[in-house]
Amino acid sequence: MPRKFHGLKKPKVRQDWSKETLYNLSRLVTPPAANKTFFQQKWMAKSMTRAYHNPYVREGQWTRMFDRRLPSVVSMNHQYLARHDGSEQATGRGSGAEEAPVMRYDGERGQEKRIEKTPYMHMTFYPLERRLDTAIWRALFASSVKQARQFVVHGWVKVNGKRMVYPGYQLNPGDMFQVDPERVMFATGARKKKKTSAVSDQDGREEREADEQGSRVAKSQEEKEVEEQNEVEDPESEAGAATLETDEERE
Repeated sequence: MPRKFHGLKKPKVRQDWSKETLYNLSRLVTPPAANKTFFQQKWMAKSMTRAYHNPYVREGQWTRMFDRRLPSVVSMNHQYLARHDGSEQATGRGSGAEEAPVMRYDGERGQEKRIEKTPYMHMTFYPLERRLDTAIWRALFASSVKQARQFVVHGWVKVNGKRMVYPGYQLNPGDMFQVDPERVMFATGARKKKKTSAVSDQDGREEREADEQGSRVAKSQEEKEVEEQNEVEDPESEAGAATLETDEERE
């Protein structure tokens, strides 16, 4: 028997908006690792992270995508760049002068705080975050990664104006993707219709009333147009009759 995707005994956070995921997220705690071996710690960490980061990607695909050289982005201090011209990088022993870490001012607390180090471990799954289906879910265009994958496969997603049907497409900086608005509304909470629900009857009643009102408006517009045409034609006929009478009287 296959395991449940949203298990409650062993909570695992998934990339979706389901109530099970929210419940498991509220119960999520860091598992104890003091009495675990190194292999057990790796197994536990891998089971938790791979359950969240797009579990539909097979292990072989993830192995090919994974790169041990993790990229990093360091925030540039504009005040430091304005104060120095780069010559300090050549001072010292050829690798720049050793100075104290650059501090920045925290406006909320009114004090200076040390710049945090670059979180390299957060970039472990960056190849999965570049995937098109994951980006759609991150942009709140779908309620889950699986639903975003369905949108891509069915041709409701465009990348740079061209239809893209490959959910594993790796987005590049500057790429723009768009999803059909109707699909987005359906995925993000639009009212669903069911044959046995009272909501469907209400929707059908509202649609029928809207159709009837629209038909009435269309009929009234047609009647007004006909009346206007008749009013335009009547003066011409009266003028023609008057000219005929005057011609007969002259004879």
